[in-house]
Amino acid sequence: IRRLNRYLMGWLGYFRLASAKTHLQTLDKWIRRRLRMCLWKQWKRVRTRIRELRALGVPEWACFKMANSRRGAWEMSRN
Repeated sequence: IRRLNRYLMGWLGYFRLASAKTHLQTLDKWIRRRLRMCLWKQWKRVRTRIRELRALGVPEWACFKMANSRRGAWEMSRN
C-alpha cells in the first residue's frame, strides 16, 4: 500500500493542473475494490471470513451469509 500511495501521489502531483477528477474517482473506486478482493482472498476459510467480518462490525447473520457464499472474490468485494 505504501508503494501504491507513493506512486499515486507522484502521478497526482504531475497531473495536478488537469481536470481529472472523475478519472481519479473511478481509479480510487477500483483500487479500493481491488484491496477488498485481496483481503477476501487472504481469508481462505469460512471461519476466518466470519471472524474477520465480525471484527469489522458486520452483523452475525450477514457474516454467515457472506462467508458461505459461492461467489468469487471480485464479486464479494462489491459488498
